[in-house]
Amino acid sequence: MYSSGPGASGILASGKATATAQRIRAFSGGARSSIFAGSEPGGALNITSATARTIGVGSPCFWVVGQINAEGVLCETEKSPMLVMDGASFAKIRGSSSISGALASAVVYNSGARTEGALLQLEDVDLTVTAPEMPGLWFGNTVASAFLDHVEIYSYSKRVVIANRSTVAPTFDRFVGPEASATVQPAVVDLHVTNSQLVGDIVALQGSIINLFLGEGSTLTGSVYTDSSNATVNVRIQNGARWIMTDKSEVGELQSDDASRNNIETNGHNLVAAVKEVL
Repeated sequence: MYSSGPGASGILASGKATATAQRIRAFSGGARSSIFAGSEPGGALNITSATARTIGVGSPCFWVVGQINAEGVLCETEKSPMLVMDGASFAKIRGSSSISGALASAVVYNSGARTEGALLQLEDVDLTVTAPEMPGLWFGNTVASAFLDHVEIYSYSKRVVIANRSTVAPTFDRFVGPEASATVQPAVVDLHVTNSQLVGDIVALQGSIINLFLGEGSTLTGSVYTDSSNATVNVRIQNGARWIMTDKSEVGELQSDDASRNNIETNGHNLVAAVKEVL
């Protein structure tokens, strides 16, 4: 399947339609031309076993305004994220991998006013983002939840997650802040991680909030920090999870199921918490 674009998705489900596709090989050569798109109102896509590649700006493998369920997808995006979610959308991706060359592996935001309800589920997924200074997961102008299980994120910038008061520029080649739109609000993200290895930093900027739940079988090797703008990262570490610090870290609320705090390895770095609680 081939799309030359611009503005032409390979498969688009919209108007409460549902599309199902299996064993797809797809290439997109144009701008704003995603491979799979679940659009409003109520469009849903179910994808199984696909190989997808895009080379245009604003051309992710998955563009979600409605719903997408995908399994067994190999995705390569030269100038785009693997996944873009806009609004109160839903995406579940299993048994898949991606290499992304721009913005982030996954972008979750609102193109208009900030709304609640975006839900991202990743299970048995490997994400690689090669763009300099860009994270694995990026959240802006949204209230969202993300569940990561058996996930590995490789970010050349060593930033795993960024939450920011920003949105995606209309050109889809960069992020822009409140100077571009007065409606842009900080991101609020609940991030649940189980059985996953995260190597890199967790970052909240411009008043954004990240609630990080490190669950059974998970390791975060990195630091946690903000830009001192009332942004906050709250961390809860359950038994069977570990945080291995690579630099000084500042958190809002720190909760640990281990009273001895043996699940936090500071490696000599300072850890500052506004609120400490041992469960």
